Amino acid sequence: MKNFSLRAPIQALSLAALLISGIAIAVPTVIAQNTTPTPNQTASQTGSKQGGYSNPLAQLNLTPDQTTQIKAIRDRNQPTREANMQRIKQLKQEMQTLLSSNAANFQITAKYDEIQAFKQQISSARLDQTLKIRAILTPEQRQKLSQISQNKRDKFREQMGSRRPNSTAPNQSPN
Repeated sequence: MKNFSLRAPIQALSLAALLISGIAIAVPTVIAQNTTPTPNQTASQTGSKQGGYSNPLAQLNLTPDQTTQIKAIRDRNQPTREANMQRIKQLKQEMQTLLSSNAANFQITAKYDEIQAFKQQISSARLDQTLKIRAILTPEQRQKLSQISQNKRDKFREQMGSRRPNSTAPNQSPN
């Protein structure tokens, strides 16, 4: 029987999703808040939070043309994203049903593999969307977005580290 260590792949996938979702979460806010900026107003001046998540694209001073192009990319992908969310919810429910039943280990493993394969498809679609949006950004905007994303990852790691019970600093021993 395979011995699955889920923690490392889940953490890696979570970090990748956090980076990629920064763009996915940010774009609707920029578009909703700033579809037609005034001549003296930039996207970063229209607000930088939605649902508690910071909005990295709002800090990039997107032009109206960039905002329109990004909105078009997101609009094309929206139906697929919604369908994927429903499918992953269904797969997770199926997994919970298997885990709480007398299902054989091979059935649970097969469902796990199905979920992982589907998550990989979703990640690939997110990356494709990210690359399309990236192509719209200037080199300076890409650099700034990269720095914002790195700061978000660092903050996420810091928060995750502080949530662990019995967590210690790297060179301390728990006495």
